[in-house]
Formats: sequence, structure tokens, C-alpha cells
Amino acid sequence: MRRDPLGVTCLVRALCLDASNYERILPFFHSDAVKADKLSQLWLTAVIKFFPVRRIGGKPVAILDGVKNPKEGRKMPGVKHLYQGSGSNSKPEFVMGHSFQAFGILCSIRGYYFCVPVCARIHEELVFSNRDRRTLIDKAGLMLDDVFGKTHTFLLLADAFAELECLVYGENACVRYATFDLLWKPFGKLVRFVLVEHPTRGRMILMCSDLTLEPREIIELCSLRFKIEVTFKHAIHNVGAFGYHFWMATMRPLKRKNGNQHLHRETREYRDRIMRKMRAYHCFVQVGLIAQGMLQYLSMTCEKAVWKNFGSWIRTIRPNVLPSESVVSSALKNTLPDFLAFPITGGIIEKFIASKIDRERPDSKRFVA
Repeated sequence: MRRDPLGVTCLVRALCLDASNYERILPFFHSDAVKADKLSQLWLTAVIKFFPVRRIGGKPVAILDGVKNPKEGRKMPGVKHLYQGSGSNSKPEFVMGHSFQAFGILCSIRGYYFCVPVCARIHEELVFSNRDRRTLIDKAGLMLDDVFGKTHTFLLLADAFAELECLVYGENACVRYATFDLLWKPFGKLVRFVLVEHPTRGRMILMCSDLTLEPREIIELCSLRFKIEVTFKHAIHNVGAFGYHFWMATMRPLKRKNGNQHLHRETREYRDRIMRKMRAYHCFVQVGLIAQGMLQYLSMTCEKAVWKNFGSWIRTIRPNVLPSESVVSSALKNTLPDFLAFPITGGIIEKFIASKIDRERPDSKRFVA
């Protein structure tokens, strides 16, 4: 419902809440009772149950990638001087911020592919023990194990070679390839290498640990990996899932171009405060990803209602193409006053929000029947 992706304050503005409610929303994200890991597990179960998940050999396809979230706060734990390689002139080569690893589930409906975000965690910057030798790959594996647990097996798509280009989904081109099953020492087992030559996009090397997949399937799946990049774009610009602004007042200010923060020599109390703030970041992002997934679900199940209440016009409306998260969000904003003005019998959430609205604010009149 938010009209700007600017942290918690935009929640107060979007619903015209009384200003005192701001101090009540903040503890929600910092509370030990709200566990981001449990939320992500429950959300994954819902995604697999209700979304048209793309499966290979009966296994859902998960996509793993990283995203840099710029942050200027000198009293924000985990902020670090980061390199972000990009061919875009709008992005600087180096940025201060948080480095996330995130994954989503690949879904398909009417020939249209999209990625439903599931979980994102900060896996760099903070070092709590000088004996910790875990790499980013190790931490990503632990994140996947925590969320999937023992109840789900999955096929993982990850970008192992950042400097190589990927095929773009939807292109009909004659692709040449060769396949080799070789022993890869870092992995300790046979890996299927697929050497691909695209007529316009050059050459690439794809790797797959599942030897049952055919080269054609591997190439097709890797061409769909970029769908998570589209998901990141909507999460950042439309949903505001990474728009948190939680500061730690007692933290020592970070220096410009700061690297990893070594905390193994700090007091137990100081480390606990750092972890509390990191939990708030993860909780905020997790709630945002769930909200984005719900927008995608409404796009699939309420397509006609979304376009009916969109209330605007875009030139890229195409038949059989689902409305984007931005379109669904606009439709929800337009129908929110009616939702609050005519509460359904027993609608607790409508009554709760209506009781918190500041009726003295001029923009609250659209919510008052």
C-alpha cells in the first residue's frame, strides 16, 4: 500500500496512522518473537503449495544470487565498502552498503516465467570469530538448509561465473554445445560441463551436478536464471523490501570505505546489540519479500480485478501477460479506501487499521466513510 519505499515511516503515511503508532511498529521488527528464519520456512511451504512451481524431475527449481543494497549509515551494522560490477552507467563501481544472498522459486504460468522471492540474508561484513573459515558458498548452503530443511529436495540454479553471459529466455537461435562429465576436485564428484556457443552472445561454460539432466534442459534452466534479477528490481523499486533505516545509537561510527567488522574482541552485550539490529534488517526484508510474493499471487489469481482497479494506463499491456507487481500495488492502493470504508462482517484487520487512523490529517478523509 505504500506510496514511497522509505522504511517504516512510509507505513504510517500510507495508512494515515496516528504518529504514536510509529514507535509501536519499530519493536515489531526488533522483537525476538518475530523470527525471520521461521517466516521464510512457512513462506516456502506456501509458495510450493499455492504457486505454479517449475519442477524438473519432480524437484522445484530454486534460483540463488546476490544483491548489493546501498546504505550510507555510519551506525548501521554490516555496512561495508562493496564492489558491484555492472554495465550500467547509473551504478557506481563501488558502494557502501549491505551484501545480501537471496534465493527464490522459479514458477511458470501460461508460458510466462517468474521468480517468487523466498529468503534474503546478509552474509558478509560481520566476523564474530577469528576461527570462522566459512565462505559465502558455505553460508549460502546453510541458508538453503535452514529454509528447505529435510522436507524438500530442490534443483538449484546459481551463477558460478560472474564474467560469463547467460542466454536470454525467449530467443530462438541455433545453439551449438558439447557435454563432458568430469571430476571436479572442489566438489569432490563428477560434474556435467556444458560448453555453449551462441551465435550472438558468445561462449559460456555451464556446470551441473545433476548428471540426469540433458544438456538442453541445463541450457534452458540457466537461461531462466536472470528472472531473479527482475525480482530484485521489483523488490527494490516497487515493494521497497530493502528500504529499512534502522540505526544503532550505541554503535561506534564506521569509517568511509570500511571493510569487515571484527567483533570477536567486543563485549557480549555489544555483540548482542549488533545481532539484534541484524535480526531487524532480516525481518524487514523477509516481510517485504512475502509482500512481493503476495502481489505475484494476486496477479495470477485476480488478473481481471487487478486491471479493472488499476486506474491508469501503460503502453506495454499485452494479452496473456500477467500484470506486474507495480500494477497490482496500484490496484490495491486504489481499492484501499473502499476496503476500510465497508468492512466485511468480522473483518478484524479493517477495524484495527480504522481505529489507528489519525482523522485530523487532511489525507485521512479518503479512508473515512
